[in-house]
Amino acid sequence: MWKIFISLILGIIIGCRFSLPEKLYRFNNYLTWFGLVILLFFMGLLVGSNEEILKHLDNLGFKAFILATGSILGSIFFVRLLDNTIFKRPGKSQRGESKS
Repeated sequence: MWKIFISLILGIIIGCRFSLPEKLYRFNNYLTWFGLVILLFFMGLLVGSNEEILKHLDNLGFKAFILATGSILGSIFFVRLLDNTIFKRPGKSQRGESKS
């Protein structure tokens, strides 16, 4: 668990100290998206291959669905909020295009 936090803090420190070139910034966005998709795929693969989870899936019920949906929607909301306020890059429009 500490490796994750150390990696995150190290990335924040490096990100604050050094500005990424535009090409590397775009590549980083694609790499992050690809990593997230791969992570979700393998999590789904593990859940789908675990017979214990599948057997008790109906017992998880509506509360688990609401919790998962709330987590996803809350994450999307706060990422958008932070992206549009704190992490807004000067000289960039909402979609990352240069302003003329």
